[in-house]
Amino acid sequence: MKAFDFEHHLIGSYARFSQSFTRIRAEDLNAAVARQYAQGRFWPDALLSLNPRYLSGPSIDELVASGDLDEATGRIFCFDAGPLRLHRHQAQSIAKARAEQSFVVTTGTGSGKSLCFFVPIIDAIVRARKRGRPPQTKAIIVYPMNALANSQLKEIEKFIAQSGLPDTLKPVVRRYTGQENQEERERAAKHPPDILLTNFMMAELLLTRQDALDTRVIDNAQGLAFIVLDELHTYRGRQGADVAILVRRLRNRCNPDGAPICIGTSATMASEGSEAGRAQAVADVASRLFGAAIGPDAVIDESLRRATDERLTLADVRPRLAQTLTDELPETLLDADLVRHPLAVWVELAIGLEDGLTLKRQKPVPFGEAVAQLASDTAAMSRTHRIAWHELLGKALTDALIGLPYSVSTEEELALRSQRLDVLIIEQAAAVSSNRRGAQVTAADLQCPDGLDDLAAHNLLSFKAAGAPYDAWALEELNSHYVTYRKLASIRALQQRPADDERPISEPSKAYPLLPALDFRSYAVATHFPRKLIKQLPPGSCQRTEQPGIYTLRAGTREVRLIGINDLRALPHNAPWRLFSSNKAQQSAALHQYHPRSEIGLHLCNLLTQHLLGDGNMAHTFEDMQREAHEWLKASIRKLDPEEVLQCYGPEERLKGLDPEERLKGLDPEVRLKGLDPDEVFSRFDPATIEAWLKKHRRGH
Repeated sequence: MKAFDFEHHLIGSYARFSQSFTRIRAEDLNAAVARQYAQGRFWPDALLSLNPRYLSGPSIDELVASGDLDEATGRIFCFDAGPLRLHRHQAQSIAKARAEQSFVVTTGTGSGKSLCFFVPIIDAIVRARKRGRPPQTKAIIVYPMNALANSQLKEIEKFIAQSGLPDTLKPVVRRYTGQENQEERERAAKHPPDILLTNFMMAELLLTRQDALDTRVIDNAQGLAFIVLDELHTYRGRQGADVAILVRRLRNRCNPDGAPICIGTSATMASEGSEAGRAQAVADVASRLFGAAIGPDAVIDESLRRATDERLTLADVRPRLAQTLTDELPETLLDADLVRHPLAVWVELAIGLEDGLTLKRQKPVPFGEAVAQLASDTAAMSRTHRIAWHELLGKALTDALIGLPYSVSTEEELALRSQRLDVLIIEQAAAVSSNRRGAQVTAADLQCPDGLDDLAAHNLLSFKAAGAPYDAWALEELNSHYVTYRKLASIRALQQRPADDERPISEPSKAYPLLPALDFRSYAVATHFPRKLIKQLPPGSCQRTEQPGIYTLRAGTREVRLIGINDLRALPHNAPWRLFSSNKAQQSAALHQYHPRSEIGLHLCNLLTQHLLGDGNMAHTFEDMQREAHEWLKASIRKLDPEEVLQCYGPEERLKGLDPEERLKGLDPEVRLKGLDPDEVFSRFDPATIEAWLKKHRRGH
C-alpha cells in the first residue's frame, strides 16, 4: 500500500462527503469555506514518528535456562527461526511479574508492550497446569476498543498454536466483548478460559448484570492473579473514575483476600518534565486507577540504541544529503548500507531520537515540518557545496582530446539571453597539437575514451553527476537542446555565404536548409546506469553495445548514446570519464591512470584530489578554473629550485624577455665581446672615444 496515496484518497473522499450536505450560493461565503478546506483546517497534517531500535535483553531460551520461564513457555514464544529475543523493557516486565509486583510499561508504539504481560501471564498458567490446578480464569485483560482485543486474540493464538504442546498444557484465551453469539458465551461460561479479553463496559456488565452466564463467567475468575489495563492513558476524567471503581470491584469480587498483579500499558502517559518527574506522575495515575501502591521504580520505560552508525552525527551527513536525495536509489540496499546511509542517519537523529545523555524518542512531527527541515538542511549544504560537474567534465575532455580536431565548450546562445546549460558541445575544429611540455601530440598517439571514438561534426553531451539522476526529463532536455543547437549551427554555417547575398538568415529556411541530422550526435552521460529512465521508456528502447557501459537509446526519432561511467572499462584511456565516477575507489584509480596534457588537466587532477579527500573547495566556472590553474602553477613553480626550472628550457628560451643589459650582467668584458666582429664593435663608438682609449693603453705600455 502507498501510504501517501491512501491518505490523499481518504481525505479527498471525506472532503467530498462533508461538502455534499450543503450548497452555498453566496459566492463570498463559498470562497471562504473553500479556502478553509484548502488550508486543511478540518484535518491537521499527518504526524511523522520513527519506531526506534531498542536495547536487547535476554532470549526466551536464556530465561528458560535460568529458571525464570518454564520450558513450555519457551516453546510457545518460539518461531521457526529460533527463540524470541526480548527487548530490555520486556525482560524487566517479566522480572517484575516474577517478583509478584505491579508495574506500568510506558514504551512507545510498536515496542511489543503486549508481550510484557502475555509472557508472564502464560508462564503462570502453564506452571499451574503442570501442578494440576483446576481450570480457572487467571487473567482479565481490559481493552479500550474491541479492535485491539480482536487483533491481540489472533496474535496470541498464533503463538499458542505453533507451540506443539499437548492440549492439557495449552493456555486457552477467550474474548468476551459483546461481539460473541450465545454459543460462544456459553462456551466461555462452561469451560473457563485461562485468559479473558474484554472491554471496560463488558467487564462492568459481568459484575452488575443479573444474567446466569455472566455470573458463571465472573465466578470462573475466583483467585484472579492478573488485571491488565491496556492503553492506560485513555482512562481520564469521568471514564477514568469509572474504570478505577471497576478495578476495585473486580479485586473484591474475584480475589478479596489476595493482591492480583496489576499491569498497565501506555505509549503516551507523560511527556513533560524530568525522567524522574515523569515516572512519578505515571506512578501516581496508575496507583489511583488500580487502587494499589505503584511507585516510580515500577514504571518501565524504553531503553533505546542507535540503528545507524553511532559514530555518525548530523554534522557528518548534512553535506551529503543533497547528493543522496537526487541520486537514484539502488535496486537493493543491504542493512550494512543503511547503517551509514546519510538519509537514514538524518531521519533517525533529526526526527526519531533526541541524542542527550540517554537516547529518547522525539515527539511526532507534522509531516510538512519534517519535509521543511529536510529541505532546509539540504539547501544549506548544497549552496556551499554546489559544483558545476559538467564544466569540469568539459575541461577533462578538452584535455583528453588534445591532438584531435575537436573543441569543447559549455555555453551557447539558445534564447534571447545567454544561459548556462548542463550540456557540453564538442565540435570539429583545428587540432591543438602540443601538450604542456611542448611536445607534439598526434591522433595516432591518442585513444579516445569509450563512446567518443566516432564523434560527429557537432556533438551535444549532457552530463548528470552523482547528485542528479538521469531521468526522462533530462533526456527531453537534451533533445530540446539538440533542436536549438542544430538551428544555431546551421545559421553559423550560413553566415559564410557569399558577401553579395544580403538575404536575412535569422532562421533556417528552404533557401538556407538545416545542416544534415547525421552531422549531429547526442550523448547522455550518467555516473551510473539510469534504471529509472529505462523504466520510463518503451520496452526495447535501450540496447547494449560491445563496449561495457555504452548503450544506444531510442528517444523519439533520435538515437542517443548513453554512457554509464561506473560501468566503463578500467583502462587508462577511460580515465577522463572515470574521474567523475560516483565510486570513490574508481575515482582514485582514475587519478592514478590519468595523464594530463595541459595545465588545465593538471589543475583538474589537483581539484579532484582535494574533493576526493573531502576538501570540497572547487571552482564553479571555466573562468574560475583557468584562473586557479594559473595561480596554482605559479605557486607550484615558486616552490621549485630556479636551476631545476631553467633546465626545462633551451638557451634562447631562458633569455627570452630580458633586455640586452640584463643579459650581459655578470659577464667579463672579454666574454661580452667574444664572437663579435672588430669592425662591428668599433662602429658603435665615435673617433674621439676610440682615440682616448688608445692613448690610455699606450701609456700603460
